[in-house]
Amino acid sequence: MSLRWNRSVRLRIEVHSVMATLRQGWPRPSTVARAHEWVEPSSEISAHPGFTEMAPQLLPVAQIEAVFETLKQTGALRGASLSVEISDALVLLDVIDGDFLGNTDRQLDAIAAACAAELLGDPAGEQEIRWQLQSDDRHLLMCAMPRTYVQELSRIAQTYGLKLASVEPDFVRQWNRHSQVLGTGQGIFAVATRAHVAVAWATKGVISALSAGPLGPPSSAENPHGVFQDSLAPLVEEERVERVEQLASKIDSMMSEFGLITRPASLDEQASAPQELNRPVSALDRRVDRLLAGLGQDASTQTAFVLVTSDPTRLAISERWQVHRGVKKIHAVATP
Repeated sequence: MSLRWNRSVRLRIEVHSVMATLRQGWPRPSTVARAHEWVEPSSEISAHPGFTEMAPQLLPVAQIEAVFETLKQTGALRGASLSVEISDALVLLDVIDGDFLGNTDRQLDAIAAACAAELLGDPAGEQEIRWQLQSDDRHLLMCAMPRTYVQELSRIAQTYGLKLASVEPDFVRQWNRHSQVLGTGQGIFAVATRAHVAVAWATKGVISALSAGPLGPPSSAENPHGVFQDSLAPLVEEERVERVEQLASKIDSMMSEFGLITRPASLDEQASAPQELNRPVSALDRRVDRLLAGLGQDASTQTAFVLVTSDPTRLAISERWQVHRGVKKIHAVATP
């Protein structure tokens, strides 16, 4: 029997969409229900994407409540743990360089607040600012998001009887999952969607520099619904992987009945073959090369280029990247 405290909800907030997944069970939870809602471009949250206008964002409250209403029809939410992922396009990420050895938490609070004020101006006073002092005591990783995000998410969680466990930018979540791939050398770690990327240069597990911004013009100029499809990619990909795994299990079972023990490469392996990712120099590579050049670093001396993305087929990705989708590695190509 699966208890209510074994239920969890993952909420992902993008510029143009909101997605939620209800899972249940332990130690291997299964998906009970999924829901998504579009955030129309005409709404206020899309009128000022990210911090490009130096203006605070409004959380898409109506869409968040709508996905919870959908989940509630399928399974009970009360008592479930809620983890929130926020698109990097909707937060401010930066790395502050200095000698922080011996600084108190209050002093680091003030340093992070001063940095946000310098970057954002007046809206900085309306931001929830979080920081993490890295192991070298010289680099402070800072994140700022509108304080209304946390306030509204807390209110909505209370309304549906959920326990708000975490609110994380996508970059932070993926760094915690995949940063060990960089090893002890120096390299690039990037988290990207088709429209936005956050790129970090790290040495021995310490982020020393970070660059975040758009990868190109909005896809809606070519396809009015393209940006919605991009935002839905994590949800679609999760469903696809589950279907592939179910189909692979059935194939194995059928072949076993005929005394066969081998089968061709799985659909997931075929879909993620390296040749799908061999494309010309991209906006992603140009941003990375500019970051390295500004640091006086040579791309050829980097030990790894790690990219986390929900849908690599929508990005132009060169062979130097090790690409990860969620918690699953897609392929690795040796750095030239």
